[in-house]
Amino acid sequence: MKIRKLQIAIMAATLVVVGQARASLEVFDVAFTDSIAANVAAGVIDVNLVNGIAESGTLTVLNGFAAGSYTLIPVQIIPTGPAGSSTSPLGAFWYDNQIQGIPPGPPTAPFLDTYGLAFSGIGAKLGTEVNLWGTSAGVDGYTFYGYTAAGGYNPTVIGGAAITDRGPVVPEPTTMIAGALLLLPFGASTLRILRKNRTA
Repeated sequence: MKIRKLQIAIMAATLVVVGQARASLEVFDVAFTDSIAANVAAGVIDVNLVNGIAESGTLTVLNGFAAGSYTLIPVQIIPTGPAGSSTSPLGAFWYDNQIQGIPPGPPTAPFLDTYGLAFSGIGAKLGTEVNLWGTSAGVDGYTFYGYTAAGGYNPTVIGGAAITDRGPVVPEPTTMIAGALLLLPFGASTLRILRKNRTA
């Protein structure tokens, strides 16, 4: 009987922890346009509402030298840059993925600090990094840089940016199925214990 109570407690704790982790994430749209619309980017980030750090996301640069698809570079557990920032894999940028004003929220202008968000290129843009950071609270208070080892920094532009709240992260069906599958061993062992107790 003690084993059964322990298994139920473990299952309940697992569900609570998973639910809390998902509940603390909120989806935000990110957009940037330089002053002549030569570099336009749009994307989505998942922000942890407890610490204000973007944990995952994607960015599509629609035009300009850095045009292509990118994924958010997660912050490092042990900071390698100044003031607790991280250093990008190519060593081109210091970043912290911090959204200003969260917590408690909502985001406040400037939405990004002087380290900002860092993204790494995928597909045709493999080996490219981009960084979007805040420089002031003005209309064109954001800076957008791209970097490749062969080409150096390009673009290096300033412009306007926006971060807007989409709402809580909704778990994908595959995530919920995977969570249920993780609980199957607990259920099977509970059934074995119950059968064993009935036959005894």
